[in-house]
Amino acid sequence: IPRCRRLASLRVDGNMVGSRTDSMVTGHRIARLVQQCTALAELHVELQNEGLTALGENLSLNYTLTHLSVSSKNFVTSEGVKALCTGLPQFPRLTRLDWTLGSRMVQGPNPGSFQSPDLAEAVVWLHNSLRHLNVEQSRLGSPGAVALAAGIWTCAALETINVSGNQIADDGMLALGRAMEGCVELTRLDLSKNVAGDRGGEELAGLLLKCCPRLEVLDVRDNRFSDAAAERMRGVLRARTRLVALIDRTDKGGARPVPSSWSSL
Repeated sequence: IPRCRRLASLRVDGNMVGSRTDSMVTGHRIARLVQQCTALAELHVELQNEGLTALGENLSLNYTLTHLSVSSKNFVTSEGVKALCTGLPQFPRLTRLDWTLGSRMVQGPNPGSFQSPDLAEAVVWLHNSLRHLNVEQSRLGSPGAVALAAGIWTCAALETINVSGNQIADDGMLALGRAMEGCVELTRLDLSKNVAGDRGGEELAGLLLKCCPRLEVLDVRDNRFSDAAAERMRGVLRARTRLVALIDRTDKGGARPVPSSWSSL
């Protein structure tokens, strides 16, 4: 650790750690590194449930970390998520959060939805600093999206939001759309690869006419809109002359190409 004090970026893949005890020790050691590395700005961790729990429980205040990425290829429990979310406020200057914990959640109709209340509470704590929120492929479902929307609404400084691939239906889509009223700095919104139908899509388009004045790119491709609804959405959003609206697979960005940074959300 003494030789790593000036470390600016740390990436750890702990999914291959053998036992639960080993994973727990790994999470504890990462938390200690975060405390000791006074120049650390980026932390990328991919851990088993026990490692994520130990990491969250042992985090201490850090004013240098600005980018945190957490993921897991194994089952994650509600206890693991809660411990990690409880630790997030220890990073008061965090500007980017990449959160992908839903690939193998506990089974159920919306197996990732249990993480949303804790994550929403953590987002509220970070509302002054957070600029980029990526919660793709976390299987939130509509209940999870509704819960997360309450946290997003408080984040006036958010510039990019990615909740693609989360099995979000109409109710969740509308909750997120209403939350956008608080996101006055938002430039990119990705709601693609969900399961919203015509009602969710059309009402979302109407909501976005009244908020997010800086929005440049909206991606809602690969939902369940009918051709007629997709055309009506284009008609509504055409009033936003600066907006690239990607409604279905026929939309490529038109004369204004989608910014290359969009793919990195």
